[in-house]
Amino acid sequence: MNDVRQFSALQLNDLFQESGIWTESPEELLRFMGLPFEEQYSSEFREAALAREHRTIDTPMLYPSYYDIAPRTEQLLFALVRASRPSVVAETGIANGRSTAIILAALDLNGSGSLHSIDINHNVGALVPPEHPRWIKHIGDGSPVALEAALADAGPLDIFIHDSDHSYRAQRKEYEIAERYGSSKFILASDDVNWSYAFLDHCRTQSLSSAVLSDVNKCFGIAWSARG
Repeated sequence: MNDVRQFSALQLNDLFQESGIWTESPEELLRFMGLPFEEQYSSEFREAALAREHRTIDTPMLYPSYYDIAPRTEQLLFALVRASRPSVVAETGIANGRSTAIILAALDLNGSGSLHSIDINHNVGALVPPEHPRWIKHIGDGSPVALEAALADAGPLDIFIHDSDHSYRAQRKEYEIAERYGSSKFILASDDVNWSYAFLDHCRTQSLSSAVLSDVNKCFGIAWSARG
């Protein structure tokens, strides 16, 4: 691992300058990637989010709200899954399961695909519908070896979403492991890319195209290989 800027605080202007696009619009970001943003995605997302929120009425939330995915980011993830129609999605970090439930709703509408979710705690995923047939939960010790085992079990990844340890070295290691298990249409997504230079350095060393969604007080990054 070539830790180019691991000890430097990220300058937001670098994130802006080094990304292919910086936007607050999930639709604009997907179109930049060359993916369609269909009109029905917005109404489908609202229905999925409402169904998830109904589950919060009788379900104790064991993790604080600042663990939750930001509003525009969950809309982006929903549309990304709908538009790219992945066979296998993997995510690290589950907490209450807000993003997990949204991804599963998109997979259900696609009528195909599975989600492998990886965490270190057993009490995660309160918002996920019980016994969801598309959901596989992996509980490990947070080590690279545990991540390797989970991703090897998942098979070739179409989408990988990082949302666990946001330290520079942990992010870079997750990105690198996920890339090794990526399919020919692999998409890397990462929350909190404004915390360090990890996302930018990975994109540069792997020659990846990138886009950033600005959402409330954080940034969500997506990277992919240019394909002819």
